[in-house]
Amino acid sequence: LSRTADARVSDLIDFIQLSLSDNSKACFGAFFGMGLMVKNLASRSELSGSNPSKVWRRRTIQRLLGIFMTEFDACLSESNSTVRELVDCLKMGESSDDLLCMCEEIDLSILVGVDQKFKSILIGLAHTFFALSAINVKLMKCVACTLIKLPWGSGKGFIMHNAYKACLDAEMFQQEDLSNAILDCTDVLRKAIADGSDMICSDALFALASLCSLSTANVQTETSLVVETIQKVLSDVSFGNDCKSISALAGCAIVGQVPGLTSFTPLAHQLVKKEVSLSVVKVLNETASNDSEELKCRDSATIGLGVLCAMKSSIRRVRKNRLVFEKTKQIDRGVDIEAIIQARDGSVLESILHEIQALLRMKSQHSHEDAAATNNKLSVLFSSLELIAMPGSFSRVIEMALSTTSRNDAEVKTSSVSLLISQLKSRRRIGFDGRGFVDLSTRLAKMPYQELTDLIGIGSLPIITKAIPDLLNQLPTSVCEGVLKNLWTLSQDEIIRNSSISSTEAFLLGLKKIMLDAVKNDPGSKQTISPAVLRALQKATIGYIFSDLCKNASPSNPVCMLNSENIWSSYIRCLEIIPVAVISESDVLKSEINLGNIYGIALCARVLSSMSGSSASNRTRKIETFIACQNYPGNSNNDIRVIDQIRAVLVTSLAIAPQPQSETEMKESVMNIFEIMLVQGVKTFGLELLAIKVAFWWESLHVNEQSSINVPVQRVTKLSSFLIAKNICFQFQSLPCDVLIQFYDACIADLPFKLALLCGRWRISDDVSNRAKRICNDGIRLRATTPKSEARRLENSLTCLRDIVQFMTGEMLF
Repeated sequence: LSRTADARVSDLIDFIQLSLSDNSKACFGAFFGMGLMVKNLASRSELSGSNPSKVWRRRTIQRLLGIFMTEFDACLSESNSTVRELVDCLKMGESSDDLLCMCEEIDLSILVGVDQKFKSILIGLAHTFFALSAINVKLMKCVACTLIKLPWGSGKGFIMHNAYKACLDAEMFQQEDLSNAILDCTDVLRKAIADGSDMICSDALFALASLCSLSTANVQTETSLVVETIQKVLSDVSFGNDCKSISALAGCAIVGQVPGLTSFTPLAHQLVKKEVSLSVVKVLNETASNDSEELKCRDSATIGLGVLCAMKSSIRRVRKNRLVFEKTKQIDRGVDIEAIIQARDGSVLESILHEIQALLRMKSQHSHEDAAATNNKLSVLFSSLELIAMPGSFSRVIEMALSTTSRNDAEVKTSSVSLLISQLKSRRRIGFDGRGFVDLSTRLAKMPYQELTDLIGIGSLPIITKAIPDLLNQLPTSVCEGVLKNLWTLSQDEIIRNSSISSTEAFLLGLKKIMLDAVKNDPGSKQTISPAVLRALQKATIGYIFSDLCKNASPSNPVCMLNSENIWSSYIRCLEIIPVAVISESDVLKSEINLGNIYGIALCARVLSSMSGSSASNRTRKIETFIACQNYPGNSNNDIRVIDQIRAVLVTSLAIAPQPQSETEMKESVMNIFEIMLVQGVKTFGLELLAIKVAFWWESLHVNEQSSINVPVQRVTKLSSFLIAKNICFQFQSLPCDVLIQFYDACIADLPFKLALLCGRWRISDDVSNRAKRICNDGIRLRATTPKSEARRLENSLTCLRDIVQFMTGEMLF
């Protein structure tokens, strides 16, 4: 298929198009051939550009796609205007403004009697998505949305895998879209089995089997459903031959890519489990050898076994090629240490280098004995070199040690990385160029998380992130920002994948050191980092770093429950150093408060208020208003989302309560919370917020040795009075949610005594008691309609409000 054969190719396409005029014929070979032509035309090289060959290939692909969709429209019960417009756009290679919306809302039905032809069209179209993405990704999404809107049983299961894969690769779909599709397939499949609908069952089964391999989520339940359904269909005589045949292919699709349907090459999925493969092989083997089955079913099962054998063979080829490649790389990686550095004869350094050379040669031979002793020696020798300035070419030795060490040999990997970072800190010796160490560190920082941890080990990443000051000081300004972002992304990946915050802590410590060094006013010191890099670091701190911390170091993240204090303390210290002018430019810190960022904003409220010149009370008041307006969720039934919401609000209240406030500001805060509860009702977090604020204020009177209040101390010595501390939010965020609720219950139980005495001192008893009475009366009216699961909290709140009124006015409400 080349431009020099233009006439012959055009004649061939004309002949194929002519053969499609009869709707009664399936024409599978024509549609499959067109799909193969489109794939080959697109796979030779890029389609963009004005090169005559590329222009010809692009136009030919557009013509073939137009034929596909024209025949698609001819098979519909009624010609569709959206499909016709899509055909025109495909021929031009451009999408109209509203085409996508039309495709997403399209309603299609298939003409009776064209089932086989329509499935042939879909199988051919499944192989055109790669070409579509090269021509126009918006058009590709339009075609995908149109095909996905087809009714189940039409054969759309054959195109689901390629449609979603192409859109995911082009970022036109997200993993959430794929999850919804898998959920829809699951529901349709279960309903079809219950209703006994063969066509819909086989269609949804193949779609679900092929989509599971694309998901990054845990699809074990869906995979088990596929295997169970295949076993049921192939063993149940009530299902037809066509349904059984497609079920056999679905068994192959759950294991890998089916040649001719989802790809042209049989290739097993990397993450497919051995138990799944064995289950599929077993059921196909039983069907193929069962003489009582129809011939068509036995043939389909036999073909399926052949496909699985081809997949197994492809795995062996991939593994063999990988081993050859790794072996070649190992041979090429061999380094001669004596050629890199010449140590003085008889010196200790000479002995160390000779021993390292011998150990590395032993490690390159996989069959050597006592690998543990070799690794231990190499680790000790590397550690002994950390205080010596080595030439930059010695980085090749470190790289070889990392590459030839298995992932389980953490000791060698850690000592190798430590040696590398130590060379970034060392003073360079005359004639020694340290750029090799900088280059290796930069390459490591730019690697994806999984590849990096395979190379350096999981525990070595914090060593690199903590060395940010030493690394950035030696990098060009144009590279620093990218390296910083890569290292931060790696540290967040460590939280998500390995539930560890060590790299994030180390990163923020390094960032804090850079900023502290930059603001030192020592006239004799040399500026170690350029102003442009420093400004980029400051913008990153108040930008994506803050956003990621709000997401990954929040109370709802169990990974960071125990150690987030160090993370936030380092971050707040960095924030204090950043100039006000830079902070004022940040859109992230000025964004609307929501449950996702409220914890971070609460922790940073005091610093941001003091730096921006605004009243700390104003910023604190906004956070308190948001908390007090949040409705307390009802019966959670252990719903993790509800529990996370409760935890986020309660821990944020602990974070905002210690913010320093004057007596006037405290009075205004109390009145503000009561005003909110008057409007929102008693079923909010208002009482919890008020109770914890009063508890902090009460304790601060004694801590700061302010004028004491002559009150009977025994009336206010419950649990809450012993647990108040400035950084209580960090200590309490690791507690289970029900324990947090118990603590707040204790604070609410103490609230009436403390609040009555404080309001008497502030001369606002009448105003507070009036509001508390009205809120309580409104709450009493809710008793009859409140579910049993929420009744206990409502009674506690009403009791608290009743006691507040009683202590202030002597009136008994109930």
